[in-house]
Amino acid sequence: MSHPDPNGPPDRRPITVGEVWENPVTGERSVILEGPWDNPASRVTGELTAPVGARVMGNTAILLLWSNSPCC
Repeated sequence: MSHPDPNGPPDRRPITVGEVWENPVTGERSVILEGPWDNPASRVTGELTAPVGARVMGNTAILLLWSNSPCC
């Protein structure tokens, strides 16, 4: 997996329901179930999974993505 070009344009594609985000280092995986525009609380809902043997910090560690932006 390569990193995006730091001098290139930002990735401004909207988050889509069904999109899969994977962390290749830890093995964690998230599937987006609900976008912030789909509910009155403006939250993103996803299913977080990790395979057996995944290297996660602990059983209570939760990855949170926070944004003050109303859209994403």
